[in-house]
Amino acid sequence: MEKNKKNIPITGGTKGTGKAIAVCLAHAGYDLILTYATDSVRATTAEEEMETSCGVHVYTLQADLSEKASIDKTVDFLHKKSRLIENSYTKWRNHCYRRRLFV
Repeated sequence: MEKNKKNIPITGGTKGTGKAIAVCLAHAGYDLILTYATDSVRATTAEEEMETSCGVHVYTLQADLSEKASIDKTVDFLHKKSRLIENSYTKWRNHCYRRRLFV
């Protein structure tokens, strides 16, 4: 990752709409952090595909965004390291608004 380049996290970024957004950003040259709930095989496949085809760094992060402890850990990491594209909806959105991560 370049010195001034930020990672862009995408919740639910290894399948469906989240993956489509991730692929577009990867083709544009952005490094990514993709969260996933349970399917580590799909996450690893998505990571390898985007790194190979786009030449970017892709990191996957297992996070059950329906559990407060996982949300706290993920939000703290993302708040410090990146810009946020919030794609999945569980308790995540309400938690982020309470923590004033969205304006």
